[in-house]
Amino acid sequence: MAAGLVVMALVATAVVVLAGHERPVAAPPADPSGCAAMTVPVRYQVNPATRTGLFTTTASGATTARETGWTQDEGVLFRAATGPTPGLVAVHQLRKGEGDQLWTADADEVTEAVRSWGYVDQGVVAYVARAASPCTVQVQRFQAGGVHRYATTAAGRTALRGGGWAAEGSFYAARPEAAASPGPTFSGESDPPGETVIDARFDEETLGPVTPDSFIRAVGKTNRSDAEYDSMTYEREPQGRSRFVRTHLAAHRILDRNDAPGDGNVLVVPLEDQSRDSACVTYDVRFSPGFEVSAGGKLPGLLGVAPGVSPATPTGGGKTDHGWSGRVMWLGPKLFRFVRESGQPDLAVTYLYHPGQAGTFGDDVSWGRSIVDGTWHTLRQCYRLNTIGQADGRLQAWVDGVGVLDRSDVVYRTDHAVHVTHLDWSIFRGGDNDDWTASSGGDVDLDNLVVTVA
Repeated sequence: MAAGLVVMALVATAVVVLAGHERPVAAPPADPSGCAAMTVPVRYQVNPATRTGLFTTTASGATTARETGWTQDEGVLFRAATGPTPGLVAVHQLRKGEGDQLWTADADEVTEAVRSWGYVDQGVVAYVARAASPCTVQVQRFQAGGVHRYATTAAGRTALRGGGWAAEGSFYAARPEAAASPGPTFSGESDPPGETVIDARFDEETLGPVTPDSFIRAVGKTNRSDAEYDSMTYEREPQGRSRFVRTHLAAHRILDRNDAPGDGNVLVVPLEDQSRDSACVTYDVRFSPGFEVSAGGKLPGLLGVAPGVSPATPTGGGKTDHGWSGRVMWLGPKLFRFVRESGQPDLAVTYLYHPGQAGTFGDDVSWGRSIVDGTWHTLRQCYRLNTIGQADGRLQAWVDGVGVLDRSDVVYRTDHAVHVTHLDWSIFRGGDNDDWTASSGGDVDLDNLVVTVA
């Protein structure tokens, strides 16, 4: 895949190339709290045998921790920054052998821990806030028998105290459920939501393998081949969350091979009314803890083609003369320089096929933030098609209700017969070569998919 369009987030001024036009884009205003820079999810895992805990900031780190005994996954406790930012302080990571891990923003404590407590200073690993603010959470440290643990909620603190742990200190970091994005944000609403045409909750489905009949009943008319569903199951959280669809992506596999379970899936659902020019798709998505980002992969979106044109045409390097598509992708640093330079483990983008795109493959329109962190996120994309002959189409995106993308100069079509015609349920790795594979399997969970048109 060629990355034809990249909207960079961490620069003072960028040039956005969209639909053949160039225009300067101002950076968001300075954030004195530093929360906009704290985007990297920090996961906490516990070793039940030693009672020690580890913070990890990458998918590979989480996987290594789990494989070496830290099997109790506490999830993402907070988000931190990876580079110096006004308003933030450096956090040092210290280790005592292969056991206890200590995070502290207190320089004097770092010196004392090395000199008197037997720790090794492993250097600065993150940057967090100096003090509490509306966008931060208190990360409180506890100690028992020379071992340290951390909590960010009242319930977590109560549980540790009840187990004999004594509070020692704290620092502040971005709340995991509302971390600000360093990319373009906005507060405006989407176009009027209009009529709901797909509302897939999956709560009535039987746990176990997804069947063609059950998927078509929940989402809409699409492929009836059993093989297209062999990576998918209906699951439910142990705590009783409503049912959702899980797609297992196997190690060393991409959809392009499409010859075994674990390749993922593409299920294209035609909308009943194919004359609409404005639509939104919303769904909840979660990647399994320790999910290997690799080069990236696809998530659902919408598309439109002229009558008689295959909905697969404006994808996979195909033509955009008579169609467009706008799916979500997660992209990793493996192949993408702009992801490496962002300092984040992955970046979400709108993967947009449209007339005027920069190359054979679609443009990557960056959302400026990560989504692969083992927690549920609500993703929403809205598309309003352009007037023929004008670059006035609109593309918007939100993560957990926070606007991350708002473009109003998109050319979706040059053909009057093109509208919003299909839901594209795509969940797979790729890309079309081994660079997109992962060395370990992982799951992508999806729930509460809603499509509205206007």
